[in-house]
Amino acid sequence: GIDNAAHIGGLVGGALITFGIMPRYRQPVAVRPGPQPLEVVDRRVLEAIWTVLCLLLLAVGVYVTTVVRFGGFAG
Repeated sequence: GIDNAAHIGGLVGGALITFGIMPRYRQPVAVRPGPQPLEVVDRRVLEAIWTVLCLLLLAVGVYVTTVVRFGGFAG
């Protein structure tokens, strides 16, 4: 079955991905009367790099877990 380590891993993995791809805001450059909506910072390149790094971390984790815990790949 699914143990607590899997749930904790999902929580940590989800937090890592979210931290990297959540939007970042800044104050508007010009001050105008009325509501001041925040501007979204364009970070597409950084978000793509972060996502690739998280996927690599996932792949390494699956590989290490497979080799260490289960003694390698069947074949």
